[in-house]
Amino acid sequence: MSSLQNSTVEATPLVAVRDVRASAKWYATLLGADSLPDHAHLMPEDIEFGDDKSVFMTEKDAVKCEEFAGARHWYVPVSACFDGGEADALLDIVIRKIEKRDQASQGPIHG
Repeated sequence: MSSLQNSTVEATPLVAVRDVRASAKWYATLLGADSLPDHAHLMPEDIEFGDDKSVFMTEKDAVKCEEFAGARHWYVPVSACFDGGEADALLDIVIRKIEKRDQASQGPIHG
């Protein structure tokens, strides 16, 4: 399996595999993609379609297919970027959840 980052692929018919929660950008890039359930346990038959078309998938799904994907299977690298204070807001949410979990695991405090 190969990454599309800094690669070229011949202009051939292709099949795109994505889960139902893939981003709108991914879907818009590869219209007509087959949908799979989010967090699906992918099997060889999920990425084999009985033809020789190239198969494209997200990097997240490609990790699940490493053991059985072939040379005609490609993945699109994915990265996430936060604008403005979004990273700080997300970090605050995560820290609050961790603190809440830690407090709950300590049980009631008796004095």
